[in-house]
Amino acid sequence: MEKYNIQIQSKDAENQCGIIKIEGDLGISNIGNIKIDLLKAISNYNEIDLKVEKIKFIDLSMIQFLISLKKSESILNKKIQIDIIAEDEFRELIISTGFKLKY
Repeated sequence: MEKYNIQIQSKDAENQCGIIKIEGDLGISNIGNIKIDLLKAISNYNEIDLKVEKIKFIDLSMIQFLISLKKSESILNKKIQIDIIAEDEFRELIISTGFKLKY
């Protein structure tokens, strides 16, 4: 099983805005752990720039999670911006689901 990596950094001195980068294997075999790690990271900030990049694998489970995360902004009381940088093969899958590469 391939691994995924999450990097977290503060964007401002007050730690209100964070940049979270996720990369690697973003498939169903990792989605449970990715969800736990991302929700924990998101809890530390009011505004989040989530950057999905260097994708080795992505499937519908991750895309569905990103959609639900974006739709949960008001419930979580967070502002979440999602930016996906993907190679052509993954870009086609992402776009065919109706998800945009940038929210």
